[in-house]
Amino acid sequence: MEFMQKMEESMTEMKDSMASMEEKVTQVQKQSARVEDENVPPLIPSNVANFVPMSPEVVEALRAEAALNERQRMEAAPGDCQAQLESEKNRQALEVAEEKARLESEGRRQALELEATRKELLALQEARERDREAAINVQKYYASQLKREATTQSNPRVEVPMPSQVPAQTAQTTADNHFTAQLQATLRNLQQAKVKNDAASRSRSATQVKTEQSSEKRGPPGRIPPGGSNQPKKDAGKSGS
Repeated sequence: MEFMQKMEESMTEMKDSMASMEEKVTQVQKQSARVEDENVPPLIPSNVANFVPMSPEVVEALRAEAALNERQRMEAAPGDCQAQLESEKNRQALEVAEEKARLESEGRRQALELEATRKELLALQEARERDREAAINVQKYYASQLKREATTQSNPRVEVPMPSQVPAQTAQTTADNHFTAQLQATLRNLQQAKVKNDAASRSRSATQVKTEQSSEKRGPPGRIPPGGSNQPKKDAGKSGS
């Protein structure tokens, strides 16, 4: 399409050039005829002041030379257009290859980033799963301890040995901040409950000791303290006599 447009433009330019040259030749011929007829100096423009009248043979030779030059230019135009077209095609092919290489590089980079993100998420998920299992184990451990303490308080004669502390391996599996905070909050709540239960146990023990001391002061149930209920009976016998 561009080649045809350029060919048409070249043909138009050639026609305009030929028309302009023919017009100039016609003007020169008219001026030469006037000079020959009137024998007066012709009206020559300032840019052609030294113009010498040309014979028809010279004019025809100039016209033929101009036509030859234009034909040679037109013959060379397709080659120039073809070379320009090839250059444009090569440039576009190079741009396409560069863009393709850039897109492939960008795709590889994004694939590596996605793989790294996937591995990171997988590791985080595994760490959270381990922390969740550790928190569940700790909760079960303290729940069993609270159950044992409640059983011990309800039956004081049954002595249950105090359990050892939480295994260090279980207590140290805290990699994630969220699960660590949750675990610490659970431990604080369990510790507070343990303190309250210990305080209640001590309070019940103190009450039991006070009750036993009061019973010892009052004595056995069948004993009559001095000046008790027998004294009024003696007084009643005296009044009857």
